[in-house]
Amino acid sequence: AVVHGRVQDEAGDPILGARVTMDGQETYTDNEGSFYYPRMTSGQVLLFVEKDGYVSWREKYNVKAGATITGEKLMYTLRPGARLELRIAESLGARQAAQVFLLPAAGARTSRDFPWHRFNPVSVHPGGTTTVDGLPPGNLQLYLFHAGARAKPRVSSASLRAGRLTTTTLHLEPAPMLKGRVLLRGEPASR
Repeated sequence: AVVHGRVQDEAGDPILGARVTMDGQETYTDNEGSFYYPRMTSGQVLLFVEKDGYVSWREKYNVKAGATITGEKLMYTLRPGARLELRIAESLGARQAAQVFLLPAAGARTSRDFPWHRFNPVSVHPGGTTTVDGLPPGNLQLYLFHAGARAKPRVSSASLRAGRLTTTTLHLEPAPMLKGRVLLRGEPASR
């Protein structure tokens, strides 16, 4: 199939340099916001549209063999994205990064077209900061995991606004330690 498409902002203006990935093939939009694939395999493909500062788009699309798909049919309007700065206050002497999972809050109105799997998990070094760009506006739940520690509280939340930076500080506390001995017939057993 031959695929033509267009990427624009909410005002209908073309977005230059948006990355469009279809079936593992990658291209970028031109000055008119247009993208083109001269030879696309038929069948169901996974399509991603991404541009810094905008909310990414994901969808499954069925490409028919020998078809010519026009830009009117594949037109994507990207919304301004939100930015989230994640800060972990305590370092707890850790050498490895903590993992933060970002998920829509229960009952939040979020579209299913956002590629959450491309953003999760977010690595943040305890005592440090990481910024995530291009998130959909709305309420998120944040789940923090780190070896030898636990999140306090267990789940945090953040309310994101389009075009704005939201800063959230997460907290860790040392996890309880488990210590024991293994005995075999009353004697310490190695290995």
